[in-house]
Amino acid sequence: MKIFVFISLFAACLQANVLTPVWIELGPDGARLARVIVDTPNECPVLKADGKPLRTALRTPVPDGFKPACEAKLPEGTKSVKFGRISIHVPAALNNIAVVGDTGCRVKKESIQACDDPEQWPFGAVAAQIARSKPDLVIHVGDYLYRESPCPEGASGCRGPSGDNWLAWQADFFQPAAPALSAAPWIFARGNHESKRRSCVGWFYYLDPQSYAGNCAEYSEPYIAQVGDLRIGVLDTGGAADDRKPHPAEAVEFADQLAKLSGKVDWIVDHHPVWQYSYTSEKSPLTPIGGAPFPGWQAAKPEGVKLVLSGHLHLFEFIGFGGDRPNQLIAGDGGTQLEVRIADRNAGETDSGMAVKAGELTPRFGFTHLHRAANGWNLELRNAAGKVLLTCDRVDQPSPSCKSQQ
Repeated sequence: MKIFVFISLFAACLQANVLTPVWIELGPDGARLARVIVDTPNECPVLKADGKPLRTALRTPVPDGFKPACEAKLPEGTKSVKFGRISIHVPAALNNIAVVGDTGCRVKKESIQACDDPEQWPFGAVAAQIARSKPDLVIHVGDYLYRESPCPEGASGCRGPSGDNWLAWQADFFQPAAPALSAAPWIFARGNHESKRRSCVGWFYYLDPQSYAGNCAEYSEPYIAQVGDLRIGVLDTGGAADDRKPHPAEAVEFADQLAKLSGKVDWIVDHHPVWQYSYTSEKSPLTPIGGAPFPGWQAAKPEGVKLVLSGHLHLFEFIGFGGDRPNQLIAGDGGTQLEVRIADRNAGETDSGMAVKAGELTPRFGFTHLHRAANGWNLELRNAAGKVLLTCDRVDQPSPSCKSQQ
């Protein structure tokens, strides 16, 4: 009987036609989930967790237009997961974290990136550099799918799939992200491009860590992903309005989510920054504003949070406030068209009534590498070639400082 079971498991491994690398994502209540996308529903592979077979099961229901995903919950205490020649380390503590966001290739009406030009859309190069940085964890702060419209007639460089379907998700995320997907476990945040009105099906079926209900919710419950002593709260702001007008119901939603995390987390990961610097129009000066979650933050006043990690603006920003509120990191520089009009340092400015003690703003493609030091977490901004452009020390502390490396 044992020989038969072994042969069956081995055959399952050989027969599985996998379309993506196996990846691991962190979910609620300590869950570690292994997932992979396959060609047909009967090809869910068998992985090895610490050398023992771990059978994946079909994630159901499979949406129309999507390839099936397979999933397995890792046994508690699992140290590594292996499939074929690829082995993913499951860390018990975090010392190096890669943060990236806003990674897709924009194809929408007149706003076009050349998706086949790695200079204009370098997410594949960024993902390769993330893998080379050997992180313990990768955090994606949202916005995966930007190929919303077919390539316009006469345009060049953007031919290919579009819309909320497997082919577009493969082209915009899974194919270029492949080197990083198996480099370390991931935390995925939902972006506004994955809202109920946009590419929500692929988000909920492939990346959301909860069970799949076969539909798209406006918001998901917040959850806490903890590794070692670092507690990371994940907030869903995907449905937030971007018009900077009052939205009382939205403020209540975010206040409720933040209240559930208050006193229980060290960092918060979401898509929309709580604080940001942006232009209000093409001719206006750099303006300090609160982001979409700001009214909810003001109402909930969550305790214990030291750092907020977001995206949404297509650049890198770090804003340090001196201790009365968390510092803000914006890592929206992963590949989508950059916010080239925002290009100024903001130390000494005022944001929502509070002086900025340290601030940097860089509109270049890349990712953020966080590493633990004796006095807190330090940061390196790296470009698509892996070069360090900027360093910031103690980004989770009241006294951060930043220095250009160029």
